Amino acid sequence: MDISLAIKAGIITDVGLKVLGCALCEAGAGLVIDCLTGKPAHTVHKITTGFSVWLEGDAQPPPMPKMEYFSPVREIRNRHKCVLLAFHTSAKALEGTDVCN
Repeated sequence: MDISLAIKAGIITDVGLKVLGCALCEAGAGLVIDCLTGKPAHTVHKITTGFSVWLEGDAQPPPMPKMEYFSPVREIRNRHKCVLLAFHTSAKALEGTDVCN
């Protein structure tokens, strides 16, 4: 997965993704675009963690409404990695940058 994040004044203004993976990886990437565009860059880790916790079944409702589309995946634990890949990639891309401080 390749990702590019355009950030202006600490806000994610655009997300570009190139995904070579299964349908759930691609769907998760689409969700990243919907969930992160327009959000402060420093919230990416919190959004990612919240989504992961929700997928594990430990939270109701999901952190963001569109995440609800992934309810069927909650029961299939070995597919959580696929759905979360773009979220983790986004968080990793921002690690060590000053936009997250």
